[in-house]
Amino acid sequence: MADVTHSSDLAIAAAPASHAASYGRSWVNVLNDRIEALPGPAFLAYLVGAGLGIALAYVTGRPSGGDMTSFELGSILYYGALPGAVLYLIHRLDRTAGEAFAAIRPTLSVDDTEAADLARRLTIVPARTALILTVIAIALGPVGYITDPVGSGIVGLSPALLVARFVWESFISATFLILFYHSFRQLRLVDRMHGKLGAIDLFDHGSLYGFSRVTSQTAIGLIILAVPGIFLIPEGAGAGFLIISLSWYGAVAVVALAAFVLPLRGIHDAVVAEKRRVLADLGRRISVAIGAIQRAVDAGDDAAVESQNRALSTLVSAREVVHRVPAWPWSTGSLTGFVTALVLPVALFLIQRFLGDAPGG
Repeated sequence: MADVTHSSDLAIAAAPASHAASYGRSWVNVLNDRIEALPGPAFLAYLVGAGLGIALAYVTGRPSGGDMTSFELGSILYYGALPGAVLYLIHRLDRTAGEAFAAIRPTLSVDDTEAADLARRLTIVPARTALILTVIAIALGPVGYITDPVGSGIVGLSPALLVARFVWESFISATFLILFYHSFRQLRLVDRMHGKLGAIDLFDHGSLYGFSRVTSQTAIGLIILAVPGIFLIPEGAGAGFLIISLSWYGAVAVVALAAFVLPLRGIHDAVVAEKRRVLADLGRRISVAIGAIQRAVDAGDDAAVESQNRALSTLVSAREVVHRVPAWPWSTGSLTGFVTALVLPVALFLIQRFLGDAPGG
């Protein structure tokens, strides 16, 4: 499942060994590398992994008897597929970030060594940090079991199934924590690279707005991963479990919103400054052209009037084109759609939860 080599991969390979070794690859990177090395499309391997996760979630979360409820089925499908989906999102973000870096590299004011360093850091999770986050995920696992056993769904599980459940849920939490950290780190690097841009070409959208794909994929991916969780809170769960679940979605929402906007502030400011400079230059040229027309009219030089009119029309058209260059790489409609996707699930959950509990609901 090895993908085509990108320019960023070549930049990483060109880095001095001692320099590259300062950023050890985490177990998530190693696991994704193993998956990509398998024959066939990478997406298929992640899909198979999600299927295996669903099977494991069924074994560790199946009801003790009777028919399976829709809530139990939804929980098994969601939490079973979640780690595979998280790993796939990390894989996609790294590939997209590598492609964006290759596009923006010619405009960066950095040497080859720093470029290789940036390319590598952009697409890995440091091994030590990933290990710390994994340990934290393991340590936090029993908290939900102790505070709300019913809501956690562990009542009635045998010791063996309880251990399997604990391992699986720790793995889920670890992948999510690593995704959070990786996204923060990756988007911080995006912001840093925008600060190293050299001369800006307002019409080279490929390099100027390349990283907007990374920010939008991060934000939308986080929302897609988190939304089902707020609809999978059992009816018997206590207030503590409810607060934890909504707080988890709230954390994801904050990270998604920050991912969507903050890393692009640098490129936004740079584009705005360049637009002002170009528009000021065009304004001066328009003023000169108008003065030339006035002098030609006074002199009765019709040919000069016609020539200067064409020049003025060209300059005015150029000014309109520059005015239409977006300072942000997404439209107002895209921002509205993102906010809707962010808020709507919570609104639907509250309606479902509290209107359903109302008398006659």
